[in-house]
Amino acid sequence: MNETRASLPAGVAGSERQVTVIERAASAVRLALPLIQRLMPLLDGNIATVASSFIRPPQSLAPHSPPVNLTEIEAGLVELQANTRKVCDEVRNRFGAQQALIGEQAESLRSVEARLEQVGAAVERLATAQLEAAVAQQELMDEVRAVKLHMDSALGAARRARLLAFVTLGLLALSVALNLLAVIHPRGLHW
Repeated sequence: MNETRASLPAGVAGSERQVTVIERAASAVRLALPLIQRLMPLLDGNIATVASSFIRPPQSLAPHSPPVNLTEIEAGLVELQANTRKVCDEVRNRFGAQQALIGEQAESLRSVEARLEQVGAAVERLATAQLEAAVAQQELMDEVRAVKLHMDSALGAARRARLLAFVTLGLLALSVALNLLAVIHPRGLHW
């Protein structure tokens, strides 16, 4: 641009400079105009309108775009919705099957727990019965020892009684023999 100014005569260069200043002023006004349009509702006291105008883009500055063919997008959306429904149904079915499986497993665990409680009660009863049997066996062993001691003492007494009986029987036999001898030979015995 400086080359074109230097090649132009002095009068033309000055007018170009004026055009450039005017263009700059016009472009500054063009840039400030949307901002001023957005700030104008403040004069009426509409703060919310001003805030919303800064949030959304201005419609006057948006370029006009050619119409878009939405049939492909709509077809894609319909297919996406169908796939989404299919996935949701599949997830529900799997979730339902898993819930049923979890329910069956929970029931099975409850049954196993009940069986374990029964086995625990049976083991406890068995342990109690074994303890009672051990106590009864110990008592029986004590009674057997007592009977054995009694039997041993009775056996000793029986041996002594038998010995006494034999001695008594021997003395009786001797007495009978002497009496018979005295009866048979009343005179023959002189001592």
